[in-house]
Amino acid sequence: PFVISAGIELLWIYNITTFLKSFKMDKYDVFLTVLGPIVGFVSKIYNGFLSDFSMKRLPRVMYLLVANSLQTLLLFVCIFTADSLTVLVMATIFLYNANGANMSLTPSVIGDCFGVKHFGQTYGWAQPGYAIIGWILQAILGLLYEREITDPNSTNCYGKKCFKWTFLLVTLLSLVAVILNSIFLYRQVHRMRVRQIIMRESQSVENPSVSAVNNIRREHNPRFNDITDYQALGASEEPQVNETRLNTY
Repeated sequence: PFVISAGIELLWIYNITTFLKSFKMDKYDVFLTVLGPIVGFVSKIYNGFLSDFSMKRLPRVMYLLVANSLQTLLLFVCIFTADSLTVLVMATIFLYNANGANMSLTPSVIGDCFGVKHFGQTYGWAQPGYAIIGWILQAILGLLYEREITDPNSTNCYGKKCFKWTFLLVTLLSLVAVILNSIFLYRQVHRMRVRQIIMRESQSVENPSVSAVNNIRREHNPRFNDITDYQALGASEEPQVNETRLNTY
């Protein structure tokens, strides 16, 4: 979801002045190009702070889901009323807000969902991924924009028709990102519930072993893999599982 959502936001960031020119609102160029980064800066701060404050009750993915849902809503509205200054301002605010949330929370979400063993590789692939998506969307926007130019002596297109199909495409892609975020949220909530059960049941056993914890895990979700990463560390026997270790899983 990060790759798709961030790619869409990249498209908006690079083309906001093109939208304004097409809708003959050039005088608002400075306003929107300054407003966007300010919103993104504030978004990174409050999304990071709130997610840290509520991480024991709400997974970080929840904040990404809310931000991407609002982004999708505004992109959908742009299909029909993109030539409205109010809609462009709201879309800029919500897309920059989603971009700030994605950039600040995605590293933590990747660590929560896939662990930290291969974090560098996983996050490293995500970074060029959204740039590639943004480049592809930029090429599509250019093709659709030029197709709507009716004057053979002009290189400019004016009106909603210039971006109608582009907004439709990015709305559908943003919806896909929302669906993927929902799946991640479900998995995270389920993990939190199982972890709470493990903590509660293991507290009745003094210094529970890894095998004991695995048995508890299998009772509540057979799909969970056993905790065996201690073997990769060269340990000759199972370590004792403390509260900090359980929170990792």
